[in-house]
Amino acid sequence: MLTRPAGKAPNTAYRPGGDFETLERRRRWTARAATLLPPATLQLAFNDIARTDLESHVNYLQSVADYHERIKAFFFPIVFDDTKSIDAVAWRHAPAHRYRDVTSPAGLYGMHGSALGGAAFALLTIGMMRLRAIVSGRGSEGPRAGRLIAHGRCYDGLVTFEAVARVQGHFDRLSTRGLAGRFYRRLFETAPHLRPLFPPELSALEGHFEEVLASVISQLGRMTAVDATLRELGARHLRYGAQPQHYPLVRDVLLQALEEQSAGDWSDAIARDWRLAIAAIMAPMLRGAAVETAEAAQALAAEDTVGDI
Repeated sequence: MLTRPAGKAPNTAYRPGGDFETLERRRRWTARAATLLPPATLQLAFNDIARTDLESHVNYLQSVADYHERIKAFFFPIVFDDTKSIDAVAWRHAPAHRYRDVTSPAGLYGMHGSALGGAAFALLTIGMMRLRAIVSGRGSEGPRAGRLIAHGRCYDGLVTFEAVARVQGHFDRLSTRGLAGRFYRRLFETAPHLRPLFPPELSALEGHFEEVLASVISQLGRMTAVDATLRELGARHLRYGAQPQHYPLVRDVLLQALEEQSAGDWSDAIARDWRLAIAAIMAPMLRGAAVETAEAAQALAAEDTVGDI
């Protein structure tokens, strides 16, 4: 919660663009939106450590307002009272601005900020060390130089280059004609409640599905090339009504359609490779949907405060 520095006179409250309740409401909405964006959460933790968060900023502005009041109390009698001699003024008692962040009693940033910031820094450090180990082939599971890298992140334990080659080889042997139709029939049989999310006529959508699948599979070992496309696809599906809990269902149905389409060219190993490949494709789609949700939360917070700030 936002606090006022000790000793603040009620009639000198600094209220920048509104009141303390408005600023506190904006701070809460910002914190809620940050829960969907780990980098934003980390930034808030660092703000808390450096005492550059909203609470510290308002307290600093309050200290300036208090300083101005002390200046007026000291100088107004000198300027406007003709009975006082300027030679008799005790200038050594002239007010000076001194600010101490009273929200951080435990030193530089307080115990709460220290714990939160320390944990965030530790997680960031461990994550970077883990990423370097994976990229260099020194992961905990032994050398795996073929990990799938996408948008600076490694989908740890998912698709090796060998698995990518097997999936692409299987897809090249696969006759994709009718695959999309088989997939949608299976999907609506398994989850009929999803049918209203799709257009009545599926011909155009089936062609688009097969084109996108072929394009992504061809880039499976270079996911950075299609990362932005998959993120946008995930955001678009969210607007259509798709939810995160639908993704495992779609994965399983697609695996069934692939197995049926394979006409005997299927095995447990191929199924495992395809399952992991689909997960690697869906991961950036889910991130795109998460960003879309976070932007909607931020827009809602802005609507809530724009009239008051």
